[in-house]
Amino acid sequence: MAQVTIFGGAGSIGGNKIHIREGSYGLLLDFGIDFSIYSRFYGDFLTPRSGRGIYDYLHLGLLPPIANYRQDLTPADLTLNGMPEIPIDALLLSHAHMDHVGLAGMLDTAIPLVASGTTLGLIKAMQDSGPARMGSDCIYTKERIPHDERTLISGRKEAIGRDLIVTDAMTDSFSSLISTIPQGKGATITASVSALDESKIPFSIDACPVDHSIPGATGFLLGGDLSIAYTGDIRTHGRENTGTSRFVDAARAMGTLIIEGTRLSREEEPSYSEVSEEEVAWNCRAVVAEENGLVIADFSPRNIERLAIFQEIAERCGRQLVVTAKDAYLLQAMAACGHLNLLPSLMMHGGFSDPRMAGWKKGLSEHISPVSSEEVKRDPGGYILCFSLYDLVALPDIDPEGGTYIYSTCEAFNEEMALDAARLHQWLDRFGIRCHGLPGRSPGSSGFHASGHASPGDLEAIVDRIDPDLIIPVHTTAPEWFSKRWEQVVIPETGEAIIC
Repeated sequence: MAQVTIFGGAGSIGGNKIHIREGSYGLLLDFGIDFSIYSRFYGDFLTPRSGRGIYDYLHLGLLPPIANYRQDLTPADLTLNGMPEIPIDALLLSHAHMDHVGLAGMLDTAIPLVASGTTLGLIKAMQDSGPARMGSDCIYTKERIPHDERTLISGRKEAIGRDLIVTDAMTDSFSSLISTIPQGKGATITASVSALDESKIPFSIDACPVDHSIPGATGFLLGGDLSIAYTGDIRTHGRENTGTSRFVDAARAMGTLIIEGTRLSREEEPSYSEVSEEEVAWNCRAVVAEENGLVIADFSPRNIERLAIFQEIAERCGRQLVVTAKDAYLLQAMAACGHLNLLPSLMMHGGFSDPRMAGWKKGLSEHISPVSSEEVKRDPGGYILCFSLYDLVALPDIDPEGGTYIYSTCEAFNEEMALDAARLHQWLDRFGIRCHGLPGRSPGSSGFHASGHASPGDLEAIVDRIDPDLIIPVHTTAPEWFSKRWEQVVIPETGEAIIC
């Protein structure tokens, strides 16, 4: 009999950490950060102490009490006695959002990662271009050495890599992306990259592409001595919904369904319940067509569907779509993983002349043209800027006289996001910029974002179609929604084993 233990994602949205055990073998499904816990203790200028490794994370419940972490992140005064070392033959990553992968770098580096090439490529690109942060350094890392019994410091400069197992085709460009570390972040990766069917994992694993708001999302079917389907994050209303349909059909052979329920308690319901990417495209196109001045579009560049929408809108409206340097690097990584290369048709905000420029930026100059704030200021009606709140610091240089801001991302669902929305209001009011899509700013704010998660009606159809013997809801604050509809539901408690 298999044993399922939810170490994260029980009664919360995100932070999935799911352990599957059969005898002396085991797998982890995702290992993400639970932002609802993190935001209780930490904020912009209050963060876990990097010199204490996993110490703070364990004490505050951000990591489960197991003994499978990197020794170089365990200070000498932290005892793991009494914490079980559970069997982990591999870590399966469903997609590259931080609430699913954000703490994977803290696990023992001997544990191989299993994911789609796109997921691994995106994680690598985010690690390359982001700040050095514990937990997110899961593709490669630098070993830390003790300074004293309480404090850890960075040690060897050569990067240590994990074994990476790719669930789909590998290309030369993908291999080059994975094996290259930007200047200043290490020397070489010692990881090996292999295909899933060449692995020695003691369970059969079928990785099924599914529709989500980020490319490379995967649902997993665990066979052999197991009979478990895991949705990861899933939806049916995106352009890749045929992948979701194939996953659901294949999952009908599985006895246990571990399923997300993100939108069961969100306040945005029913605003986003029936909005498709095609409707988002139509609504955004209409707004841009009516604007003669600056347009700012707020969405994640990892949402490749949304980026393609705004690229098409820019071309139709005679504008240039402008992304940030980090966004351009992520798009370059996605192209290396086999996705459409959009960089030649885009522009990048900023330039390449700064001698202090990070190594990951330098390679972009061959693929994308820069545009400065001064150029945007001279012709604001010629551009669509792909900016989030944190990029608006450039607005004083651009100094627009009005314009339009399209908020094409999720609504605030926690206190920190609500504070960000309030700050966004201040920025827009300061420059007289009209807003579409941000609740509370104007009537008719819906229709500018399609959720990355299935609606309640779609979830019900998915469960009925699979008809599992056991249902385990995760990634939701309303697990009782499932038990009101089906008898075979077990609402998980964090750390408690479920026999299936």
